[in-house]
Amino acid sequence: WNTTTSTASCAMTFNDSGFLVTVPDHVSCNSATATIAAVETAPGTGLCVPAYQSVARAVNLYSSYVSPATGSQVVTASTGVVSTSAPGTAHNLVFDVNGVATITLSYPDAGQLTLTANDTAPTGAAMTGSDSFVAAPASFAFSGIPAAPLVAGQAFNATVTAMNACGTPAVTPNFDGTVTITSSNPQPGLGNATAINTTLSGFINGVASANLTWDEAGTIDLNANLANYLGSALSVSGTQAPGRFQPAYFDTAVTQGCSTFTYAGATAPARTGQPFTVTVKAKRFGGDATDATNTANYVGAYAYATTIS
Repeated sequence: WNTTTSTASCAMTFNDSGFLVTVPDHVSCNSATATIAAVETAPGTGLCVPAYQSVARAVNLYSSYVSPATGSQVVTASTGVVSTSAPGTAHNLVFDVNGVATITLSYPDAGQLTLTANDTAPTGAAMTGSDSFVAAPASFAFSGIPAAPLVAGQAFNATVTAMNACGTPAVTPNFDGTVTITSSNPQPGLGNATAINTTLSGFINGVASANLTWDEAGTIDLNANLANYLGSALSVSGTQAPGRFQPAYFDTAVTQGCSTFTYAGATAPARTGQPFTVTVKAKRFGGDATDATNTANYVGAYAYATTIS
């Protein structure tokens, strides 16, 4: 009974035989151990019992894309390449005494897929079963960041690419999601700037870019993070140190020690040799005359000898 529409519309299909397929969520290009249990209803008792026991059997397997709905990479099993369309291709599975066959799977891309098994039971009935799984990128890699030194307060590009865990890591073109970009470990750790904290989405072929800004001098670490990818318990991260940030310019102010003097009742200009004060402020890009736009981290070992001429 459908309590939402108040109709007897809840149709359920019961089968006397089928496959119980279990594929764990895993990291892209890592091996995942999947199980395929062949079960059937025992005649006379109604018990669910193994349909195959201690036997090798050719079972059709195929995968289908769920999220995203299309893709260019294929699942590879320990029994061969898995077809991407029904009814699939035959794979020789070895079922144990409990009717369970074990295979290893590897998928070099990211996303959610379904693995389906098809065969005919000893009774002649059709057998089918499937399970959905998530393959997450192994890491995020930063690239496209300009060579150091970067300029405090000036936007710079950072490109993030979702990578798999293959022997030679490669991009996972089906990846899409909302990635959080943050900064951490500022040096010197004086707390003079707000940390970078933004989101990055709109990945195309597993790649997306953002313009980021750090208002201070010194160094930081950039972090890319995504938790619970496609509802799984899998998280993805990556870190890059972009190098040193330096002030955009110096604001130099001169204060006269004595601008004029009085002699014989008359005012005359300052004399040669009188001292004057020079104040130099390290500024961020787009700064103004206020101290709020100084790069306060430009201090100590993180500052450099400056020439006044």
